[in-house]
Amino acid sequence: MSNKFRLPAALTAEILAEARRDYLGLWWIVRIVREQLPSLSVSERRTATLEFLRPLLESRDLVAGELRSEAGFSQWNGNASEILARIEEAWPAGAPDPDIGGDIWFTSPS
Repeated sequence: MSNKFRLPAALTAEILAEARRDYLGLWWIVRIVREQLPSLSVSERRTATLEFLRPLLESRDLVAGELRSEAGFSQWNGNASEILARIEEAWPAGAPDPDIGGDIWFTSPS
């Protein structure tokens, strides 16, 4: 996946800072991408979001998982490509943007 959508560098710092304070839903990150690149189609926004997440997952600055009421955050196992494949399966091409809440969450590993 080539990185053809450019998001401001400050956005990475903002998202990482927020991830240290709270859990971030995929829907929230998609909303930020939509605000930064409002002219993108739903399909392009999905691609831009996945491209944005890849280096953060590769560097392990963000970890992905699910929020479970009884267990809190349940981190997904796997490398960045495996996690992105899981996200792509849950948010298939052509599907609308994720809703508030949802099953995919991110947090800081520490």
